[in-house]
Amino acid sequence: MIGRMRLTAVAAVMFCVIGGLVWAGGQSESGAAADRIPKIELMMGGWVNQPTDENDPFRAYLNETFGVDITMNNTSEFNNEILTRFATGDPPDIVHFAGTTGEAYLRQLHEEGFLLEDWYKYKARIPDWLNYMDDNAENYFTVDGKLICLSPAGPPNIWGFQIRKDWLATLGMEIPKTPDELLEVARAFTFDDPDNNGKQDTWGLTSAGGGGGVGEIANLKLMWGPTDFYISDGEVSHYVIDGTEKAFLDFMRTAVNDGVIEPNWYTVAWNERKAVLFQAKLGTAWYPGVLVTEFVNEGAVPVEEAMKLWTHLPMPKGSARGGKLMSPAFFDRMNTVSRKAEEDTVKFDKIIRLLEGVAYPNPGYYALRWGVGIDKGVKYELPGGYTAILAGPGSERYRSAENFLGAADWGKWMSTRADFTIFTPATSVAELPATVYGEIELNNGALKEDTYPPDARFLHLDKTVVAELDTLVAEFEYKYIVGETDDYAGFEKKWRQAGGDKLLADAKAQFIELGMMK
Repeated sequence: MIGRMRLTAVAAVMFCVIGGLVWAGGQSESGAAADRIPKIELMMGGWVNQPTDENDPFRAYLNETFGVDITMNNTSEFNNEILTRFATGDPPDIVHFAGTTGEAYLRQLHEEGFLLEDWYKYKARIPDWLNYMDDNAENYFTVDGKLICLSPAGPPNIWGFQIRKDWLATLGMEIPKTPDELLEVARAFTFDDPDNNGKQDTWGLTSAGGGGGVGEIANLKLMWGPTDFYISDGEVSHYVIDGTEKAFLDFMRTAVNDGVIEPNWYTVAWNERKAVLFQAKLGTAWYPGVLVTEFVNEGAVPVEEAMKLWTHLPMPKGSARGGKLMSPAFFDRMNTVSRKAEEDTVKFDKIIRLLEGVAYPNPGYYALRWGVGIDKGVKYELPGGYTAILAGPGSERYRSAENFLGAADWGKWMSTRADFTIFTPATSVAELPATVYGEIELNNGALKEDTYPPDARFLHLDKTVVAELDTLVAEFEYKYIVGETDDYAGFEKKWRQAGGDKLLADAKAQFIELGMMK
């Protein structure tokens, strides 16, 4: 595996000293009672990585509900510590991996025999987890017919382009459906005084490149096609070579030359750009539905006004294959159990009951993700498939109390944004701010959009080459957009020579191996 160091090499000397690795879990106390309360360690890189104390109600909930004595080792040093823990014969019991590095460690430790070998062996005991996992994730984490981890459902597509519906109404315009129509709307938003203040102080388009790239407006490439490696007519293609990148750059050059994009679009950082956004000077924005709430909370816009500003902009269509969003990630977290813990039959029985108990949508999920004591609040079903947790006074939001922020990490390892839950300090439905419904409307607009197949998410390409090509693309994009070069053919040739052709070949070989193409 790329960039990994085998544990068998790392720990060779140590294992010689202790006479080899001994699986203590396989040597449980003879005749141990099934009601033994085992000590269990959950190890992860958390959101907060602060310890809790003996009054932690999350730990108490798990101990009382599942008959365990559990400890959460939430550490910002997870990636530095996890291999050592296994190499020294002192593995945690439940392990939560995250990100690309976490996935690499998961696969390494599984390959070397340190982790539970196959979750399919226990499928009858974890039905909610297997329902919980995306089918693509299940396929992705199945190695030689063995499921190597349990993964919560990935984050849904709630990010998309939003557009000022009040400006469209003022100007008598429709939601744009093509790149040319989007440019026409952008011109009108910039020059035709859509806010009726008698000034030319608005812009149709925006981005926040932070000086290092074009920023989120790169999502407009989706007007012409997917923005990664993909399968097309039995071959592998990529946005640099299929016309998508060239079409996007021409669109952006026009936008810059026409002055319809906020002038600081390339240099401004995301948070810095919010000042202009919340002054209601921008006509489009790449954002999830929380945009409505942020206009109220950060922009001090009255709720009634904020609700009138935005509607979802479906991706305009610039080619026969274009006009879709990228497929959502089908996983972003990975959980499993050490082989040592699996071989302690009493401990593992408790662990698997606990794991299933905290899988969505079981009560344990809501207790850990949204707070023990949440039963003192009210779960209310909202339109569009959302649930509001009304957690006003009396709901005991322990994790938000001073000095106990680390308790929020109990909710990380099994959490999913696919629970479509809105946590609110309201005590009744009548207290729910109207912006909640505005958020749902914008989010559901993105969720309803067609998406490209998730082809590229199954690939394991050379990360160094990928990063070098990304840098090459970012440098060329700015030069082309501002008119410093017109040589797209030369750029494409350079991209291929710098590793693009190699990645195209590697992607094809992997797609064939995965059975996704012949």
